[in-house]
Amino acid sequence: MLQYLVGIVFLLPLLSAVIAQEEATKPADLDALVGADSPLQKNERIVFVGDSITMQGGFVELIDQAVRDKQSELEVKVTRHGLNGGRVPDMMAGKTPWGEMKPFAEILSEEKPTVLILYLGINDVMHSPGTSPAEFEQGLTELVKAAQQTGAVVVLATPAVNGENIDPESADQQKLDDYAKICRQVAETQSAALCDLRQAFVEHLQAHNPEHQHHGILTYDGVHMSDAGNRLIAEQMSEAIATAVRTRKAAE
Repeated sequence: MLQYLVGIVFLLPLLSAVIAQEEATKPADLDALVGADSPLQKNERIVFVGDSITMQGGFVELIDQAVRDKQSELEVKVTRHGLNGGRVPDMMAGKTPWGEMKPFAEILSEEKPTVLILYLGINDVMHSPGTSPAEFEQGLTELVKAAQQTGAVVVLATPAVNGENIDPESADQQKLDDYAKICRQVAETQSAALCDLRQAFVEHLQAHNPEHQHHGILTYDGVHMSDAGNRLIAEQMSEAIATAVRTRKAAE
């Protein structure tokens, strides 16, 4: 019996790795955005703005490829702007000690997005100094309002994960949950669409990370996305973008 139990313990990490690999190779389900009932319109301009996760942008590439493959006649333009180390207060100027991007106002002016996706928060939580909750809420609100004033519909994404070993008692996890809650509140008060990546990641990791690994299921380092993480984000964002576009069409 003891040998049997030892064998199971030895195999669990291997099984987790196999499951993670299977998750990574599944095709992304983006039909909510690009399927037969796609809400996208001709010459839609979808712009992603965020930190280094957006800069690496595997989920953006998945969405862009799906749009070009399945809705090519609409000539949708998909672009991304990512600021390495970017916190919410850094986005207006587009500069940190680790990188630069165009200032936010310039992105809006040049890209003229019809849909803008804001995916921020992890650096506001992790970095020292970080961003106070009040400053985070105010900065997100200003970014959302600036985009909406150009006529874009906005999708606001919650920060997904800071280490994949989800422990509700962890101070780091609780802080990330607090900032995700602020994102939800800003989305509600500013009538922006919500892409709740935090909820999606927590649910996935609770089901697929029995060994409580720090990384290797959805990320390669606890923060930045693996293929499976990019696929999950692409699916969640596609649904949120579709909702935002349908809401816009209903209001027209």
